[in-house]
Amino acid sequence: MVEDETAAILYATFPRRLLALCVDAALFFGGATVFALGIELVPIQAVRIFFIGLLVAGVLLYEPLLVSITGGTLGHHALNLRVAKESGGGKLGFLQALARMWLKGLLGVLSFFFMGLTRRHQALHDLATRSSVQINHTAKARATHFVVELTVPPGEVDVSKLRRVVAILAWGMASFVAMSLATIPILSDACAFQGLCSEGEELAQGGITFLWTLGLGAILVFGWRGRLPGAREQRPELARGDDV
Repeated sequence: MVEDETAAILYATFPRRLLALCVDAALFFGGATVFALGIELVPIQAVRIFFIGLLVAGVLLYEPLLVSITGGTLGHHALNLRVAKESGGGKLGFLQALARMWLKGLLGVLSFFFMGLTRRHQALHDLATRSSVQINHTAKARATHFVVELTVPPGEVDVSKLRRVVAILAWGMASFVAMSLATIPILSDACAFQGLCSEGEELAQGGITFLWTLGLGAILVFGWRGRLPGAREQRPELARGDDV
């Protein structure tokens, strides 16, 4: 089926992209586990080293090769998605796809919060590499799978950019202090000052850090949209004193 070239571009929602990532993770780790077990059965050391090198190459090249050659990973294709250039909609080059993968790995979940700040619902690693994740076959997509480009950028609110940035930094620092205070009653002195943590302490610390990361992302999104106290957009109905 030939897609209508004049149709609006449909951009993937975060849940859709997350599902694609989960499919890739399941396929990758399952395949890597089988491959690693097979290596253990090889008696010759030199051959084992060769296959270990292949495994490492697979880790590093899986995403950039598939994205640059086919327009997406196996997870993308399974979820009817494709990674395309921001302008023109063509496939990314290998180096562009490689940079995108590394940025996504370095930034982690925080990168995806930028999807709420951009017109084309791009994560930070998409913005940095001038790419976007789109629906591949529009006829197969459901309404919950996509969003369209925003006609008004999310950053256009009645609050200056400087004021929003200051508010984001202030609330970000406050959240960091709150996270640090939350760990005091949980961690022992040996864990806090010497790094000698029990499994329970490491788990608690990881959970608090994860929640703080989510909170930081929310601060970023709501702050840029003028929804944080101290840099809140003055809505017309509130300015008139109307009931809401």
